[in-house]
Amino acid sequence: TLKNIIFLLLHNILLSTSVDLITKNIYIIVDVVIKIIQFKNSSNQKFKEEIVEACTDLFSCLMEKASNYIVKQYRKEINELFFSDNFFDSTLRTLNNWATIINLYINHEKNELIEDIFVKWNTSAGMFTSKKFETEQKCIAIKWVAFLLFASEPDWFIDKIDSLLKKMTENFKMTNLDKKVKIQLLLLCRVLLVRLSEENLTDSLRKLWPNLLTELINIFEGQKDDEDGILLLLEAFKLVELLSLMNLEDF
Repeated sequence: TLKNIIFLLLHNILLSTSVDLITKNIYIIVDVVIKIIQFKNSSNQKFKEEIVEACTDLFSCLMEKASNYIVKQYRKEINELFFSDNFFDSTLRTLNNWATIINLYINHEKNELIEDIFVKWNTSAGMFTSKKFETEQKCIAIKWVAFLLFASEPDWFIDKIDSLLKKMTENFKMTNLDKKVKIQLLLLCRVLLVRLSEENLTDSLRKLWPNLLTELINIFEGQKDDEDGILLLLEAFKLVELLSLMNLEDF
């Protein structure tokens, strides 16, 4: 099986007594793995998904054993893969592997990824960009933040939470914010609920709750006559359900 092959491969690489040999062998393998993951043009979708799953399996295993070597050499490639527009067009297994990869990556590059995402989140429509493009960029930026928080240890980005809450609040206050963006904001709220410690969560909710409550009321009282409206309502129900299950004192 693939797992056995991966185990034997890692066993042979990492048992070497030569650091130079270990590094060389890891780089040879990671070069191939990254090129395969980057390959997006296979006409056979199922075949492509299975290959990408296998490669991310191997990549996550290598990161668990040798992240120091890999991050130093492949920082640019990991960033490009994470920030690809079709990053989330992956199977659950592939995304779970990426959660492991990103968790290990941010041990070395803690704030680099989230700072880059904040820049993308700030994209606004202008002379050379459309409103649709702005919406798409905001949606994927919020999904990237949610994934980054979900993949990290609890409170890992606590030094960035105030900046994040400010951006969320600013978005909730926007009168004509696209429903697609609101869906991602509510998803991000759910991730915050499960990735912040009780003390930090209580403090964060106090800052976010007034605008979040207003948004939830507007969602429940608003029209749900299109697909995005229905999906937004569903996301609101998911958030309220999670808040209820957590039995938070301030909720």
